[in-house]
Amino acid sequence: MEKHILIVGATGTMANAVVREMVERKYTTTALVRDLNKGKKVLPPETNLIEGDLADKKLLTKAAQNITHLYFHPPATINRRADFIVERDGLQNILEVLPKTVVLLKLSEIGAYDSPDFFDLRLKYRSDLQLKESGQPFVILRPTWFMEALPLQLTQGKRVIVFGQQPNPIWLVATKDYAQIVCNAIETPDKTSNQIFTIQGLEPITMEAAARTLIQIAQPTQKFSRISLNLLKIPAVFSGQWQFVYELMRHYNNRKEVFESEKTWEVLGKPKITFEKFVESL
Repeated sequence: MEKHILIVGATGTMANAVVREMVERKYTTTALVRDLNKGKKVLPPETNLIEGDLADKKLLTKAAQNITHLYFHPPATINRRADFIVERDGLQNILEVLPKTVVLLKLSEIGAYDSPDFFDLRLKYRSDLQLKESGQPFVILRPTWFMEALPLQLTQGKRVIVFGQQPNPIWLVATKDYAQIVCNAIETPDKTSNQIFTIQGLEPITMEAAARTLIQIAQPTQKFSRISLNLLKIPAVFSGQWQFVYELMRHYNNRKEVFESEKTWEVLGKPKITFEKFVESL
């Protein structure tokens, strides 16, 4: 059966890899983008573009016609006081207009739970629950940290900074491996329908070890630093972005990630990219 995918959140760094994998597999891909010029710049030319956002249910209804799957890659929620939050309100609008024949694949996060201390994680857990209870066919994807996100979060000017002790290793996964798993889920509906999949990489590594590897191989002019989590509380008072970073780093400083991707590897394939191989490609 021909696969026609509507992608929401396509222009982000992580979702971009998913779109490219879909195009490579000859899926018909359509991206709902807020900025048409940005969409044309960063997405493969084979991608159809619809300009608009999730608040426009009329446009969303039209965009959802004749599709087989919708891939929902919501951004991190930075402004928790916003009138429209993509993770919550955007998903609600999708569920209101999406035909029940369409499979909704949704990005979540490893270990999502109703966290009192990490607003974005709590939203992801609640939207997962919202999707599960909706009656819409779904696949929920719960990756750990993306390798591509690590340098974005840790690099500050001429320094690569680890916030807190971060003693616990993380099974970092590359977006290319993640993208292949997403597409494998689309292609095996008999094995993935209404399932949740944890997605982790090949090997665990601490943030410090990852930061030092990044400096050694790709960013030799930068220096390694460590900053107390308590110091993050100051900018977090004034900035939603820094509030998110503080909650994220506090969460991973305390979270002991264990390997729980056996089912994913068995059903959807094993990742191929190590962190060192990823850094060498930068």
